[in-house]
Amino acid sequence: MRMLEMENQPATILVVEDNTVMVRLIEEILRLDRHFVRVANTTAEALDISLKCLPDLVICDLNLPDGDGLSLIKSIKNQHPSAFIPTMIVSARVEQDDIIRGMAVAQDYLNKPVDPNELRVRVGSMLRLKRMQTRIEDLNRDLERTVLAKTKELHEKNRELRSLAQSISQIQESEQRRVAGEIHDAFGTSLLTLKLLVQSHLQELDPGNATHERRTEIIDLIDTITAEARNLAHSLTPIALHRLGLVATIRDLVDGCGRANPGVQFTFTTDGSLDALPAQWNLHIYRITQECIGNALKHGNPGKIEILLKENEGHLTLTISDDGKGLEPASQDNGMGLLFMKERAIAMNGLLEIRRIANAGTEVCFESEIHKD
Repeated sequence: MRMLEMENQPATILVVEDNTVMVRLIEEILRLDRHFVRVANTTAEALDISLKCLPDLVICDLNLPDGDGLSLIKSIKNQHPSAFIPTMIVSARVEQDDIIRGMAVAQDYLNKPVDPNELRVRVGSMLRLKRMQTRIEDLNRDLERTVLAKTKELHEKNRELRSLAQSISQIQESEQRRVAGEIHDAFGTSLLTLKLLVQSHLQELDPGNATHERRTEIIDLIDTITAEARNLAHSLTPIALHRLGLVATIRDLVDGCGRANPGVQFTFTTDGSLDALPAQWNLHIYRITQECIGNALKHGNPGKIEILLKENEGHLTLTISDDGKGLEPASQDNGMGLLFMKERAIAMNGLLEIRRIANAGTEVCFESEIHKD
């Protein structure tokens, strides 16, 4: 409702006064502005009226037959704790202490005898204050409804985003399993056939023959290629993850990287309960760790790589840091590996941060609350 419309609305005003002459005067003044006036002569009557009909303004005397005006104002406010009800004291007491006590509870204090124009002006000010407060409350409620609607919409978008990220990860894993199977079945079988064929030829040659030595080198090369193909297949689909669990599989990954990179010091530390993570999380965390180690070795030329996997009261933290040359800021937006890591973080409803540490390399930190599937 617009403020101009509210300005023209008559208000309901509760007048608490035991002097009939004063009551009649105040009523006549207020009805000049078309206000509805409810009259109470005692605090008990005032509380009963206030309970049945919420007033827009309360005008009361300090002295009443069964109590005092200040206590009455407090009681009315206690009746309606969530409502803003402006109050005005009208009293013959003009001592400064009385005025201070009155203003500590009420919004205004008017001395008797009452000047009609002054009363109208002050009542108008009190009602404008009430209307402004009402408008603020309406705006707050509208804002709360809007925030709730937007929050619900945001939660739905986040759910859709997590679902999409999960689907992308599943498609990626499915394709990696397919490629790993092709490497193992087709490529591995072809290499084995080639090795057997070369070995059969070796049996026909004199061990001292130069061709014999060359074909022995070929068999060694075939064994090397077979081992590399097996490692590639295992990296594409970590079978050990389902058999050994997350911690053991990451430790196996770290040990393998350490053997392949003897000049790099690897440290893997765990803390907390990590055995009951959601099944899909194990794969996501393994892949993030695998990608971070690969990036550090490929781009950072590090002397050490540290991995910390920690659970604390349902909060999971994965931190991978190195002392290499650091990740270039531009590469954080362009790398497919980094993009897939962020998608995996979204799928776990978590936050992934990549920081370049001054003179100390790169730190990747993933955090999320653990939600069981």
